[in-house]
Amino acid sequence: SFDTDIIEKLPRQGKGHNREWRKNARSKSPNGAQFPQIGRFARERVMHISNDIFGEQDIFYPTALEQQIVSGVLSGSEAQVASAFEILCQENFTLRRITDMKSRLLVERLAMTISAPLLRMTSLPDEIKLNTLRAIAKCKNQNHYRSFFAGTLEVLSPILARIRAQSEPAKKVQLGAQIIAYLKERITDPSLCLAMLADHFQMSENYLSSIVREETGEAFKAYCERLRINRACELFRQGAGIQEACERSGFSSATTFRRTFKKIVGITPSEYLEGLYEGEDEP
Repeated sequence: SFDTDIIEKLPRQGKGHNREWRKNARSKSPNGAQFPQIGRFARERVMHISNDIFGEQDIFYPTALEQQIVSGVLSGSEAQVASAFEILCQENFTLRRITDMKSRLLVERLAMTISAPLLRMTSLPDEIKLNTLRAIAKCKNQNHYRSFFAGTLEVLSPILARIRAQSEPAKKVQLGAQIIAYLKERITDPSLCLAMLADHFQMSENYLSSIVREETGEAFKAYCERLRINRACELFRQGAGIQEACERSGFSSATTFRRTFKKIVGITPSEYLEGLYEGEDEP
C-alpha cells in the first residue's frame, strides 16, 4: 500500500531514530497504546517531514488551485475541476518532472482535497459518497500517476452533474431576483432593452426572457411597461406634469408614453391628472 511504501522508503538516518519510528508506526503509538490506523498516522508523519525529505516545495499544488477544486466539487463544476487538474499535470509532470515519490504525495493530497467536500455534502446519499470515494481510491493506487487525474475526473463526472442538477433551482431563483432588482433600478433608462440586459448578465435573450416571465408572470416588454407606468403615476401624485413624468419614467417619446399609459391604466395621462385634481382615487 501507499503508506507501507512510504515507511519503507524513509531514509535510515542515525542508528535509532527512523528505525524506532518504523517500529512504532507498525505496532503502537509513541505513548505505548495500540495504533490501529497506520494509514492516518503514516500520512500525518509523511506530511510533517515531506519538506525536508521529499522536497514538497518542488511539488506544484498552490492553495488557490486547491480552493478551485473544492469550489468546483461543491458547485458541481466539472470544467473548474478539469482546469485545475490540467494545470497540475502540466506543472508537475511536464515542467517539473517530479519523482515517483513526489507523485505519490501529490496524488494522496489531491485525493484528500476531493474527498473532504464530498463528505460534507448533505445532499448526497451516503452510499453514493462511499462508492465515489472507493472509486477515487482505486484511481489513486494506479502505478501511472497521470492516469489518476483522468480516472478521477471520469468518476466525478456523474456526481458533479447530480450536484449541478440539485443546485440549479436555487441558483435560478437567486438569478431571477437579481434580474428583477436590476430592472427596477434601471427602468427609467430609455435605452433599457432585452439585449442590454442579456449582455449584462451574460446569457441569451431567450433564457433571460423566460426567467423574467417565471418571476413576474409577464413578458419582458409588458413588465417593463408596467414598471414605467407605475413610476409615471407616482410622479403624477408628486405633482409632475405629463412631459416630466414621461421623461423621468423612461419613455423616449410622449406619443409612446400616452399610448402605453392608456393601454395599462385605461385612461389618458390628462384624464388621470384631472382625476387627481378632483380628488378621485387612482384606477
